Amino acid sequence: MKKLKKLIFEQGCHIILLRHSHRHEIPTGSFGDEAVLTDEGRKAAENLGKKLGKVQWGEVHSSPLVRCLETALHFLKGAGQNIPVQLSTLLGNPGPFVSNPDEAGSLFLSTTLQEIMNKIAKGEPIPGIRSLQEGGLLFEKHLKTIQKFPCLMFSHDIIIALLYAYFNNSNQLLEQLPDFLDGFCLQFDDNGMLIPTNFKDS
Repeated sequence: MKKLKKLIFEQGCHIILLRHSHRHEIPTGSFGDEAVLTDEGRKAAENLGKKLGKVQWGEVHSSPLVRCLETALHFLKGAGQNIPVQLSTLLGNPGPFVSNPDEAGSLFLSTTLQEIMNKIAKGEPIPGIRSLQEGGLLFEKHLKTIQKFPCLMFSHDIIIALLYAYFNNSNQLLEQLPDFLDGFCLQFDDNGMLIPTNFKDS
């Protein structure tokens, strides 16, 4: 947590991308679209909002899936800020890397997320899935719609891991999927380029 605070207050991060808070287990054979936060997850999101309460958020964006929206709302409750949460399918359901949910759906039910990520990072063609470059560019276009900073975004583990690889211009993925309320931040340099910084929220 100290590192995240330092990144925001001292280094002026402009965009913070976090995984949603703790959710209930996803049943085998399900995409987990209806999975909601646990009591622990709601409290954790609210506590994070309190700890970062001195940040006046310009915008808050969320995946449309309920666990991300819940996280955003409980975070804002903890922060004591009443700003609208903007929903974007580029943060989930389906996210920037799924071009055809019907084609890609069976893969997500039969393959681990780590395996899917590795295939995308290696540039292997997958039905219904965009390449790392295509998905990253699509997400960058979304970032250009942001009007006020800092902007906080709530998304999902595989999306965050792939976007981190994209912004690092590397097919080197995170060593493991981000945990609940983990993620990375993006900072504009003097030339307007986005620089990613990974952090461990603890």
